[in-house]
Formats: sequence, structure tokens, C-alpha cells
Amino acid sequence: MKALADLGFQQRVLPLQQRPHLPMIRMLGFCGGGKRGTIAEAMCQSPRPL
Repeated sequence: MKALADLGFQQRVLPLQQRPHLPMIRMLGFCGGGKRGTIAEAMCQSPRPL
């Protein structure tokens, strides 16, 4: 990265992608089997909060 910066290339930092907050999903009442099941259940029933 430093070599590119020395050549005059501008660099950017991308923010992290938003991920589903599992504790909040569970507080909303979704409780599928394990992490993947909980997210899948929430996605099927109410995809907007994700």
C-alpha cells in the first residue's frame, strides 16, 4: 500500500458490512436452531429488519 501511495495513488477505506445482530433478532422472538437457523427464520418471516 505504501508503494502505491508513494506513486500518487489515492487509497480509500471501506466500512464494514452491516451484519444481523443476533441478540437483537432473538429479542424480537426469532429462535431458529443455532445462528444460521435463527437468521434464516427471521429472513423468511420478516426480511426488512435484516
